[in-house]
Amino acid sequence: MKHTGIKATQSELEEIQKLATEAAQTPAILLFGKHDLSGDAWERAKKRCHEIALAHGLPEITGFYGLTKDGEFVEA
Repeated sequence: MKHTGIKATQSELEEIQKLATEAAQTPAILLFGKHDLSGDAWERAKKRCHEIALAHGLPEITGFYGLTKDGEFVEA
C-alpha cells in the first residue's frame, strides 16, 4: 500500500463510509445472470472514492484509490 499524504475531508470520508456500509449490507443477488447487486454497490463506492481522490489533485492511476480509517488516500 502506498500512502499519498492527502486526506479526504470529514464530509467526504463520511460519504465514502456510507457507501461502503451500504455495499456491505447489499445482498449478492444475480439478476438475470448479469448484475450482481453487491458487486455494483462496491463498484459505486470505489469509483466515488477515486473521483474524490482525483479532485484532491492526485494523479490518475490504474485501479482505484482507497482510504485508510483516518481518511488518507492510498494506492494498492
